[in-house]
Amino acid sequence: MARSGGNYVTVATALCATRAVARLPEGAEWWIRTDLATARAREKLADGNPDYAFALIGELLAVPAPDEWDPNWPPHKVAWALLPRDPHVGQTFVVGNGEGGRATVEVIEQDGRLQAVITSAQHSLDDLWDEAVADAQRLLAGA
Repeated sequence: MARSGGNYVTVATALCATRAVARLPEGAEWWIRTDLATARAREKLADGNPDYAFALIGELLAVPAPDEWDPNWPPHKVAWALLPRDPHVGQTFVVGNGEGGRATVEVIEQDGRLQAVITSAQHSLDDLWDEAVADAQRLLAGA
């Protein structure tokens, strides 16, 4: 990737995804699976686009949660889009983004109306990310 014009974020994404495979039950054997999603992840990674593999592996490693959340949503959209059918103040639940991201949501009352707010958010590969970025920067500095 460095030779083809990759930047450190692309390299870090590839490093993070490939390192995370060791956490899957089948470990490195996951790469040789024949299902469509794994084959696509392999192809895209080989083409220098690791985002699909990163998202797929992240989702496989994340705690189960309904895919109902887009981390790009502004707070006013979260307030109504994630509000459950029968909400009550203090209710908490976890939602996912389909790419390994998870958010804890709480129902609060504000100005006499119930709304959902995100109280925390994380990605299943967060603990690998900082080291992958540092390694990518070192690799590219020497390229």
